Amino acid sequence: MKCYLIYYFAKKTALCEKALKTELSGCGVSIMKILGAADPEYLGNMMTDGLNHCNIVITVGGLNSSGDISLEKTLSSAVEKAGGTMDDVQKLPYGKNHDKFGYIIERGSQCIVALPDSPEGISELFDQPLSKYFEEKVKNAENKKA
Repeated sequence: MKCYLIYYFAKKTALCEKALKTELSGCGVSIMKILGAADPEYLGNMMTDGLNHCNIVITVGGLNSSGDISLEKTLSSAVEKAGGTMDDVQKLPYGKNHDKFGYIIERGSQCIVALPDSPEGISELFDQPLSKYFEEKVKNAENKKA
C-alpha cells in the first residue's frame, strides 16, 4: 500500500524519513511521494491531492506550532469542512508522560496520520498503536482486492 508523506514545518526531516521508512516497511506501506508545505492552505491542498491518489497521507511536523499555522487548527478545519468533528480524530499519546500527541483522522478507507518531527517520537508511536493500525489497513485493502 502506498502513502503520501508531507513535511509541515518539520525539523530533522532526513532522520524522520529514515525512521518512518523503516517503520512503514514492516507494516507493508511504502512512500509514494514526498512533499513539503509551509502554510496551512498549501498543506490542505496537498492532503486533498494525496487522498486523490492513495488512501494514506502522513504529515510530519507542525504539532508544536501555534496560531494560524498550528497543525491541530488546520486538521480541525479540515475535519469540519468534511462534515465531522474533532471527536472523529483519534489522539495517539506518546512521550515520557504521554503528554504529546500524534493524530489519526479516518474516513472510510482513507486516513490522515499526523506525526511529530522527532524520529524517536515516530518510533515510539509505531511501537504502540501505529504498527497494528497500518497492518490492519493493508490487510483490509488486500481483502477487498480478493
